[in-house]
Amino acid sequence: MRELIGFRWGAVVGQLAVLLAGWLCFRLQITPLPGLLLIGFLAASNLGLSIGAPWIEHYAERVIKTVILVDLLLLFLMLYFYGGNANPFSIMFIVHVTIAASLLSTAWTWLVVVLSTFLFALLFVAHVPVLELEGHHGAAAGFSLHLQGMLAAFFCVASLLGYFLSKMSQSLKLSEEQRSRDGKLLALTTLAAGAAHELNTPLATIALISSELERDLEHVWRPERVHADLKLIRSEVGRCESILKNLRGKCGAEVGEFPSQISMHSILELLASRLAQEGLEHAVELEVVSAPSTLALPIEGLLSSLCAVIKNGYEAAERCRPVRLSISEQDNFVHFLVKDFGHGMSAEVLSHLGEPFFSTKGAGVGVGLGVFLARIFAHRLGGSLDFRSELEHGTEVLIKLPCSISWNEAKQAAHPQAGFLPAAAVS
Repeated sequence: MRELIGFRWGAVVGQLAVLLAGWLCFRLQITPLPGLLLIGFLAASNLGLSIGAPWIEHYAERVIKTVILVDLLLLFLMLYFYGGNANPFSIMFIVHVTIAASLLSTAWTWLVVVLSTFLFALLFVAHVPVLELEGHHGAAAGFSLHLQGMLAAFFCVASLLGYFLSKMSQSLKLSEEQRSRDGKLLALTTLAAGAAHELNTPLATIALISSELERDLEHVWRPERVHADLKLIRSEVGRCESILKNLRGKCGAEVGEFPSQISMHSILELLASRLAQEGLEHAVELEVVSAPSTLALPIEGLLSSLCAVIKNGYEAAERCRPVRLSISEQDNFVHFLVKDFGHGMSAEVLSHLGEPFFSTKGAGVGVGLGVFLARIFAHRLGGSLDFRSELEHGTEVLIKLPCSISWNEAKQAAHPQAGFLPAAAVS
């Protein structure tokens, strides 16, 4: 929709420029009023589209169909008043066919082709002639005004097609990247669910046997360390079950989180509590620059993403120096900047950062999921997660999120198979 709105603004500027050039510079015998009215209608309708875009996104396909049909009629009327087929800009019908082919179904594309052909043919018999555009062929005519216009029209059509299709190509590339991330997340979800299922039975068996052993040895003399060991076994089994449940939830089993409105003060309190649970109560120094008073975001995902980045930064500095968390607001986006004082990362490491199961930590310390899920969380909300690092100078991580999203936006950002993206894991 944004690309189509941008194209229509370009059409407003282009048509106005051509109309004024023909009337004032080339002194064509035309009446500019009909053209100005048509251009004004095009501009007004596009302004309405721009303002109402957030509310009509759900009906985007219907709106696009209507807009293309209206634009075809406006182009026909513009050409009708200014020379018909003798107007070199009649080639602009091809642009609308291309837009339809890029955005609509095959049936609708052929409808636009047939309608464009009909309107183009109608201009042969119904138009207001422009004398300067008549009699443009033949050697005597030389490089007539019409031929000059044809050259200009060709350049305009080629430029518009190049611009529009390049935008579409970028959108397709982003869609492919999104599908790739969704595929990785789905694989991760399957892995987590499978691991939880397979490990549930042996963990339950260990817990049962340890409880029975402790009961059997209750009235029998035993070294004190045996009782401590059995208690440790049950405790570790409980910890394993908690980790599996947490991993399964963070990787996609517990989905459906939608935005909640909450004050920044409450978020910081929840973040401090979460960090304390992870043993990271002294891991961060807070600096609030110009934070919004309230946010409307998925809270669990936000907290888990921040915890993941803070924990990574604190461990990068070998838990010797806390990371600095700076919060600011810019253009209705809240910026969480996490600065650590570790050894930094090379360009090669940065290029792989955010890939699932890629970790700079030692074996058994991290599994490389925290940053991966935090980045997906940010992207799903229309934000970003970016890194800047230099060897021996630490790393900066910028999480940029919209200050608020609606429930409809949350539904659109949700995983195709489930609800909203789950919380990011702390790796």
